Amino acid sequence: MECRRLGVDNTEPYFPAYSEPMGVFYITGRPKVNLTVTERVIPGNPREGTQHTFVIGHNFAIQDPSSNIVFNPSLIAVADVENITQSVLTYYNVTPSVLTGIAAHENIGGTTVFVGSYGEIYSPSPRSYRPDKVVVRVSFDVVPKNGAPRSTIVKTFLADLVN
Repeated sequence: MECRRLGVDNTEPYFPAYSEPMGVFYITGRPKVNLTVTERVIPGNPREGTQHTFVIGHNFAIQDPSSNIVFNPSLIAVADVENITQSVLTYYNVTPSVLTGIAAHENIGGTTVFVGSYGEIYSPSPRSYRPDKVVVRVSFDVVPKNGAPRSTIVKTFLADLVN
């Protein structure tokens, strides 16, 4: 009843009145991220009372071609896409406080998120944290061909950590 008063005759099954593909872009699959952990030991000097220091590197790389970015053809017809970047972000249930001083990190919704690869420094014994969640952040600029201002699009996708 209410829909007829608005001039809408058919609302079932609630399809939009737009017959072209919706959305700006999508990815073809869940991204896969490789993790390489490296360790280096800096020997301590017992005469000086120093202990060994362990430097552990966590290097993240998006596995190519685990997923591809596909832009909506309707978007490409009216705008150019520039500055495409993909970043790996890692989440930890318990944030290792030693990391925050030596790793690029952001605060998203009250959670510390590490961006890209990072290192850990420990003394006297090594330990390594594996992320609880890995995501890939995709960002790019959309530049309309009619001269309108550019827009930056950012979207984050859950990824699989493969090793």
